[in-house]
Amino acid sequence: MPPKTATTPDTAENLHSLLGAVERWPLAKLTQFPGNPNVGDVDAIAESLAENGLFEPIIVQRSTGHILSHNHVTQAAERLGWTHLDVIPVDVDNVRAKKIVAAANRTAELSERNDYLLAELLSDLADSETGLEGTGYDDAFLDDLMARVEPELPDTSDDDDDEGGIVMEAGPSGAHYAETPDQETARSTRVAGEQSLAAKGLAEMVFVMEVDAKGQLLLDIEAMREHLGDQPSGPLVCAAVRIANVVLDACKHDSPPMEWANLLGQAAVRLDKDAA
Repeated sequence: MPPKTATTPDTAENLHSLLGAVERWPLAKLTQFPGNPNVGDVDAIAESLAENGLFEPIIVQRSTGHILSHNHVTQAAERLGWTHLDVIPVDVDNVRAKKIVAAANRTAELSERNDYLLAELLSDLADSETGLEGTGYDDAFLDDLMARVEPELPDTSDDDDDEGGIVMEAGPSGAHYAETPDQETARSTRVAGEQSLAAKGLAEMVFVMEVDAKGQLLLDIEAMREHLGDQPSGPLVCAAVRIANVVLDACKHDSPPMEWANLLGQAAVRLDKDAA
């Protein structure tokens, strides 16, 4: 069911918000929401509070002091010896309070994680002075994550393959990427069965090109985004190839300019449908 109140950037007055000013309440005034089904990791929350401080206020029902979101922050704060917390009190009845608690838990459950982006984020933090402290993650988790998103390929530096497979020798440009059909087959065989995002339908394609050509390609991709929307680079490159095929096919058949325009228009429509 859609929200009762639609909100768009240019109609900010339509925003339906319960939030008011931040107040500082003593911990003794805050109470756990009765029957809260979520069980938080108090140790991880305490570690985050100690490292990062409180970076978002607690939402509480003003009439009862029941915590509607971040129930376990109070327990973590007590462990650290804190006496007060920043809260935003909301004036809601008990039915609305229960809905807020249920929604806070459920929306967290429905979220999905991009392991590639998480690996990049944690890798950057791991190289910082304080490492992963205060994030809820540790080095062992990061090592396991990196093993899944970037599976290590067998060493291909030797001329012989003990298992009788195809050796990944340097391609025409001198790069050790799949540039020939045999190399593509060998590379696919090596990554097959890896428990990574590749097994879920994601794949990569390596284009070997000079630096100047890469720079021009990036500019062309940005230009395509103006026409085809803000898509990931992969679909945009596929779109460029499909459009190029339309143009080349039209050239081959000496199609007049007007027919070219119609063909390109049809290609754009197909791309829009595919994106949808």
